[in-house]
Amino acid sequence: METRQLAVIKKKENSLFKSISVTQVIRHAFQIFGFLLMPGFFLLALGSFKELWQAVLSGNFTWAAMGAPLVTLLAVIPITALWGRFFCGYLCAFGAMQELLAFIAKKLGIPRLRITPEADRVMRNIKYGVLAVLAVLWTFSISYEFISPWSVFGQYANYKGWSDLSGWFSVGGQFLIAIMLFSLLVERGFCRYFCPLGGVFSLISHGRLFKVKGNGKCAGCGHCDAECPMGVNVSAEAGGAIPGGSVISPECIDCFRCMEKCGAKALYTSPREAVAGSAAALAITGVCQIGAITVGSPFTGSSGVTAVSQGQYIDGTYEGSAQGYRGEIKVRVTVSGGRITAIDVESSSDDAQFFDRAKNTVISEILSGQTTDVQAVSGATFSSRGIMQAVANALGVTASQADGLETLPNEHGGDHGFGGENGGRGHEFGGSERKRPDGGNGQEGGRGRKHRGENGGASSDKNADNTPAQNAAQNADLDFTILKNGTYSGTGQGRNGSIEVTVKVKKGKVTSITIESSREDAHYMNSAKETVINEIIEAQSLNVQTVSGATMSSNGIIDAVANALGIAYTNPNSTHGSRRH
Repeated sequence: METRQLAVIKKKENSLFKSISVTQVIRHAFQIFGFLLMPGFFLLALGSFKELWQAVLSGNFTWAAMGAPLVTLLAVIPITALWGRFFCGYLCAFGAMQELLAFIAKKLGIPRLRITPEADRVMRNIKYGVLAVLAVLWTFSISYEFISPWSVFGQYANYKGWSDLSGWFSVGGQFLIAIMLFSLLVERGFCRYFCPLGGVFSLISHGRLFKVKGNGKCAGCGHCDAECPMGVNVSAEAGGAIPGGSVISPECIDCFRCMEKCGAKALYTSPREAVAGSAAALAITGVCQIGAITVGSPFTGSSGVTAVSQGQYIDGTYEGSAQGYRGEIKVRVTVSGGRITAIDVESSSDDAQFFDRAKNTVISEILSGQTTDVQAVSGATFSSRGIMQAVANALGVTASQADGLETLPNEHGGDHGFGGENGGRGHEFGGSERKRPDGGNGQEGGRGRKHRGENGGASSDKNADNTPAQNAAQNADLDFTILKNGTYSGTGQGRNGSIEVTVKVKKGKVTSITIESSREDAHYMNSAKETVINEIIEAQSLNVQTVSGATMSSNGIIDAVANALGIAYTNPNSTHGSRRH
């Protein structure tokens, strides 16, 4: 009798899955939407928890400053608490990637890794450990961006990111590759065992009201258990042949694949799963988008800026640009009375939900502090830095990779100047006219060219009245003079750690420089290395220009080459300015 019942179930199941599941069509549509339009939504949510955590611990919590992260958290927390982990099952692009890889593995016949129930129970606690480690890093404001697989994922989730493949070779890129390989063997393996956000949602969804329930018609086939992407023991939790049970596991992501796989129709839920999933996904997306509009309104006035007797900037309206996450960010900066009074974003290609959060906070802090040495917004780091660097570019100063502001020297002891002969005109000596710096000799306006003092240390940018002969003499010790043929290795200090290079010398000249390893963020390292290396080889000297927006990576490369060739050089990245030999 039982064999016949199972045969009937199997027949119904086969006929059922020949047709397209409306629920899964809706769910996959949302996953595609999230993957294409919001690949960094995971980082946005995780960054919101980070901002809230740090604001509370530091005692700097204000409703105005925390508006954007609170909007995001209000979008995901109540829905997760009431309905469950729809975010994970419908909108998380990172989860969608893992499901896609599991589907590919199934089609290719790659066997799944069998994890025993005992090991599974232990491994599910790892994600809480990861969350605890992040909380410690947040508490002490320790950056982990260089090992973040989510940043690399966000880069390559957009087709433009594939123009540069070096991100895959970063630490974060290697973690991402490991996660992808693991996903081929264990469906949603990262979600199950390692995802810190999954740990948060598991804790929140314990008491959810919306659950998959059993009606007691279970035939014990186990297909629902095998179908669950999160490895939940659905049949046992739903009560099996005993009616009244429900799936209470916090690991459930409400994908409803178990219900559709059940040929006996022993599982059900109300309201209809498609409506519930769609409503939850729309609610999360809608609230976040509304938050981006209402909370992320631009700050274009001087409100909140404390007046001072004299500012350091030249009055006028300037335009500048820098690289954001997905493309160029252009800004217009207004200076009045020597102070920055307004910053308007002219254009940006970054995702609105991330960029608006960065714009809201970063512009306000630049106006308040009159400096770009401000904190980047968690979850919108690239957009934050892009805004800082665009403002710095407009003002004719150099923004370091560490979000700092390196002010160029005053021109002839007067007001703030904008670079020298190669970096722009500055204002005219002795006159009253103040001008926007124009790029000279093919250089970008306002950037200036970096030069080193006679001991190899960093000095001010070249003044307009310095002659080429004076500058050549001043920096002679950084030029390559007598080099022996061979291959040399050296290390230099970047922003996040050591940069290792290999330098080849042939016929007394440096012919190639290869970056062997680096812990720098790929976004900035890639901006620095091509320009700096080409300039070193072309000039046969370390007296080269650093790349605006990637100053510390540029300095690290120069430092490493100097170390390899035995040239004395003082790395500005070094806290104590120690000389390298």
